[in-house]
Amino acid sequence: MPAPDTQAADNQPAAIDEPDRPALLDLDTLVVRPLINIDEAKFEILHPNELSVIAQARFGRDGRRIDELEKDDSAKAEEELEQLINRTARKIAVGVPDTVWAKLSGSHHWAIVDLFTGLSLRQKMAVAGAMYKASGDMETLFRPQADASPAPTGAKSSPNFNASMEAAPRAGWIKSLRALLGPTSG
Repeated sequence: MPAPDTQAADNQPAAIDEPDRPALLDLDTLVVRPLINIDEAKFEILHPNELSVIAQARFGRDGRRIDELEKDDSAKAEEELEQLINRTARKIAVGVPDTVWAKLSGSHHWAIVDLFTGLSLRQKMAVAGAMYKASGDMETLFRPQADASPAPTGAKSSPNFNASMEAAPRAGWIKSLRALLGPTSG
């Protein structure tokens, strides 16, 4: 297979035109915000793709705090939980006007937070799936060939192999992914 043209006219990497070659991960830079209906009117909510790294970390921190507060039956914890759910849902419901927001109950706030959590998890599962696919490809790449004749003593097993690679740990993230998703079939 000839090497693809990897440079565009402006000396930037170009897209690869290989329609039969599957991609591990699909990323969209055009963010289309999801819609929710409130009293038969549609409003936008945040899409997880539009969050900065800091915003993602803050949502994660708030999610962990929500989990902690759900286990605490004290009145103080219940009050903090209600405020945190309200604040989190309001951050998510960016397209909902204040007058409409004021009509929503705590269970509506929970539903908005749960929906956003589901959208975020769907993306994380797509990345986990891509990593799982990549681990299969990596195993194929590094699996010894049954019909390969052994290299003569002292010869390099690969032209690009060097002694510093010999002691490198073997793809620890593959083991972590297997622990999370289970073993590959086959």
